[in-house]
Amino acid sequence: QACQNLGDFYSEKLGNSRNLTIVYPPSYNLNSNKTYPILYLHDGNNMFDSSTSYGGVEWAFDKVAWQLMESELIDEIILVGISNTADREAEYTPTTVKGKGGLGPKYLDCLVDEIIPFIEDKLPIDKQSRGLLGSSYGGLITLLAAKYKPNIFSKYGIISPSLYWDKEWMIRNFDPCLLKNSRTWMDIGSREFGAPNKVGGRDYVARVHTLDKKIKSENNLDYAFYEDPDAVHNEMSWNRRSHLPLLFLYGKQSQNWQEYINWRKNVLCTWLKST
Repeated sequence: QACQNLGDFYSEKLGNSRNLTIVYPPSYNLNSNKTYPILYLHDGNNMFDSSTSYGGVEWAFDKVAWQLMESELIDEIILVGISNTADREAEYTPTTVKGKGGLGPKYLDCLVDEIIPFIEDKLPIDKQSRGLLGSSYGGLITLLAAKYKPNIFSKYGIISPSLYWDKEWMIRNFDPCLLKNSRTWMDIGSREFGAPNKVGGRDYVARVHTLDKKIKSENNLDYAFYEDPDAVHNEMSWNRRSHLPLLFLYGKQSQNWQEYINWRKNVLCTWLKST
């Protein structure tokens, strides 16, 4: 895959640096007149490279996207991985709780005012098709982007979001009509954090269902929800279903993602090092 590591990007707004990585689509050519959708990924260090990923397991998101693009199942897209920092919890959360968290709005300012102009200044981007995707706290900050940065993104991927933060602040404060002009994917695993046996895991999954019901109460949204019966809360589980948000968000002729649920349960995970 055509992958370019841009090195560390310094944010004036946050006063720290993070690594940025771009993955180009198969037919990418700077000289053509074609413009591409772009998808920004939180926790970018976990997306493409097992050597930088949490627990040594990557999502293989670049490989999955390339396979889908080469199979002409999805439109060609540019991927941008935004690595997390030591301040991940603070940067991905909307409010401060007992002195922790709450840099989410500032992180979104960094994303929209600093990172996006830096990336898109040089690339042939279709700015009407800009997406954002993340898991866990990354799912939480993706929801916050819909709330605080309306009309910047038209596609959202909300993977196993951490909705417990600050007494379910996001569930209470999220208005589904914020998703009106976008396409939105949300998912959860049935076995996250020991669910259904452990109460903490049951609650984690139940909160996502609560938000799902709230979103579905808004009519005419372009929205899909999926619960993976085998998935726990880790990179391997997200790796195994990463094709589904891609198919829903970027599928050609609105590809029926449900036909592909088992498309790569065992097939593409051979890329990963055993941990």
